[in-house]
Amino acid sequence: TDDNATAMIPMGTSFHYYWSDYSSLVIGSNGWLSFNPISNVAHCFPVIPTAGGAGDNILAPFMSDLIMNAPGSSAQVYYYNDVASQQFIVSYINCPWWSATVPGYVGSNTFQVILSNVDSSITFQYQTTDPASFNNTPGCAADLEIGIENITCNIGLELFNDALPASGSAYKFYFPA
Repeated sequence: TDDNATAMIPMGTSFHYYWSDYSSLVIGSNGWLSFNPISNVAHCFPVIPTAGGAGDNILAPFMSDLIMNAPGSSAQVYYYNDVASQQFIVSYINCPWWSATVPGYVGSNTFQVILSNVDSSITFQYQTTDPASFNNTPGCAADLEIGIENITCNIGLELFNDALPASGSAYKFYFPA
């Protein structure tokens, strides 16, 4: 639904993220994942990194004010444990932004997160992003935040703040040696 998250979802494997291993995660309707059992990260979003708050231990492939249950919207989120490739994949498909005007949503974005156990890498892929419908609200630290943040929220990598990645692009975080 809107501004919501799943319960902890078992990934079927353990994934190494920063200094810990995790076997389950939460999928947020606003385009984020977390290895902590948090229930919501909503608009205005914290920048990465920001210590404290709900956005701890988070992956933000497209953390924005998305809506999943607007009547007439075809938004969907899927997850898949690809045992053969040792990957856990989360796909957000045709996800629009929330809008205060009827019909309650605007635009469409399709993106994906791939967690690879082979090399502990994280890939954000963007099939389509809709810059024409993005609403950059004055006074918000972040209407759209893309990056990763550790469990203590004092270490993170911010790729984008209030800017969209291009359709057809991908970004990969490699685990350091």
